[in-house]
Amino acid sequence: MKKIMCSTHYKKVILLFFAIFGFMIMILNNQNPIYALQNDHTVLIPIKQVLDTNDKDNSVEFTYVLKAEKSGSPMPANSEGKEYKWIMRNDSHVNLTINVNQEGSFNYKIYQETKDINSYVIDHHIYSLCIKANNDKNDLITITTVTNENGEKVENVTFKNQFKSFDTDTQNKELYMLKNKIKTGDSYLTGSYMCMFLVSSVILILFIIKFSNKKKGDVK
Repeated sequence: MKKIMCSTHYKKVILLFFAIFGFMIMILNNQNPIYALQNDHTVLIPIKQVLDTNDKDNSVEFTYVLKAEKSGSPMPANSEGKEYKWIMRNDSHVNLTINVNQEGSFNYKIYQETKDINSYVIDHHIYSLCIKANNDKNDLITITTVTNENGEKVENVTFKNQFKSFDTDTQNKELYMLKNKIKTGDSYLTGSYMCMFLVSSVILILFIIKFSNKKKGDVK
C-alpha cells in the first residue's frame, strides 16, 4: 500500500515539474527578442564644390557647415556641439563621415557660411539631410535622404560659386573714369570762375576810371 502511495506521489511531482517547465517555455516563446546594438553604421555624405571660372585662386577658402537640429545627434569627428565646419578650395569634393550607433531619426542642415568675397557670387542654397536608423535583428540599418529647399530629393550636394572678374574689372574702370571725370570737371569750373573774376575786375576798374574822368570834366 505504501509503495502505491509513494509511486503516485512521485508521479504527481513529475507531472507538476513538466507542467511548470512547459509553462515557462510558453512564456519565453511569447516574448519579443531584444537584441543589443553592437555595430556602428557609417554614413557617407558626398559634398561637391564647383567654381565657375577658369581663373582660380588657390588661396580663396570657402567655409561649409553641417548643423544638427537637436543635441545628441551622431556627428562627424572634430565637431563642436551641433556643428561641424570644413573648408574647401577650387573644384573639389569631400565625404562627410557620420558613425551612427543608435536608433532614431536625425535631421541636419548643410549650407555655406562663406562671407562675401570680392569677385565671387556665393552659393547660399541650403540642403536638408535626414538619417533614419532602425534595428533589424542586431543589425543597424540606415536610410539617408537629402532634399533641396523645395523639398525635392537630390542625389548630390553641390555648391557652385561663380567668379566675376570681368564684371569687377569693368566696375573698377567705370569708377576710375567717374573719379577722373569729377576731377576734370572741378578743374574746369575753377578755371571758369577765375576767368569770370578777372574779367569782372577789369570791367569794374575801367568803369571806375571812366567815372572818375567824367567827374573831373564836370568840375572844370
